[in-house]
Amino acid sequence: MLPPLSSARDQPDLWADWINAAFADQPHRAAHLRRAYAEACRLPMTALTLEERRTVRLAALVHDVGRAVDPTDGLPHAISGVLLIEVAGLPIVAAAVAHHSGALLDLAERGLPEGLLAPWPRDERLVPVLTYLDAISGAMGQVVTVEARLADIVARYGEASRQVRVFRATLPEIERGRALSA
Repeated sequence: MLPPLSSARDQPDLWADWINAAFADQPHRAAHLRRAYAEACRLPMTALTLEERRTVRLAALVHDVGRAVDPTDGLPHAISGVLLIEVAGLPIVAAAVAHHSGALLDLAERGLPEGLLAPWPRDERLVPVLTYLDAISGAMGQVVTVEARLADIVARYGEASRQVRVFRATLPEIERGRALSA
């Protein structure tokens, strides 16, 4: 059972507490989210406005909450997590999370309709940055290169896996996110 959400839902510290509780049995998942958030706080992201940087930082912290909502991965985790984030009253964060890390490609790979993402408009500045932050945050919470992240995904899921195909197809977006993060 998931912990209840606090009333101050736009506060990173409260989300971090929620994440630690939600992933108590999978601390590596919480570590990955904390790393993405730490990198979002560290990188200058001068191409983004102050409000966009704030949104990306919070999105980095919560981008994988769908893995707690749907641990069986029945839907892409971006979609299962976005519903929780939206209920928390964070529609812009929800939209960024909905589209991060090749979510549209993941839907296609699973044979699911792209219309599942229709309620959340894609932001061409926030989504690449969030995707980049996900790509440089290792599965155990360490900073990694994009190449090392790909190698880890290959090792965990296999060269011919859906996860590897989606990650490879997302590489151009990761590079756009890297540029926007500088």
